[in-house]
Amino acid sequence: MKKFARLMSLCVVLAGGAATVAGCGGGDSFSQTDVRRFAGTYNGTFTGVLMAPSPGAGQTVGGTFTAVVDNQGNVTGSVTQPGVGQFPVTGTVTSDGRVNVVAQPSANQTSTLSGTAVASGGQATLSGTFTTVNSGFTVVSGTFTGTRDDD
Repeated sequence: MKKFARLMSLCVVLAGGAATVAGCGGGDSFSQTDVRRFAGTYNGTFTGVLMAPSPGAGQTVGGTFTAVVDNQGNVTGSVTQPGVGQFPVTGTVTSDGRVNVVAQPSANQTSTLSGTAVASGGQATLSGTFTTVNSGFTVVSGTFTGTRDDD
């Protein structure tokens, strides 16, 4: 028991008096530089506007997405757009909250999503902008936002 008390005291001293220290009897909270604070399943929506030279330029398009962020910041998931279908997304979330994801709705189209992840008080969100390029032309530009499912 004395050995354990000394170990705990050493952990607190090494941590500068912090009460939560990984490996020293701390809790589940993650530091603001730990990408694990963004881990989880996110559900959200996206909305964009068709750009010229696309047929229907000026029309609004949208859909839903599900994205899973793992403990290393890797993102996998899918996007569903009515009339287009469902397609996969992959990317990363960095420890400072930068989101970079790519989706490929078709062989000629690539959507690039860039934004931020914010985790605070047990809640987490992803949000930002996206563009879809078809054969070198930007055909859709819009925004996305999603919230982590915290069961």
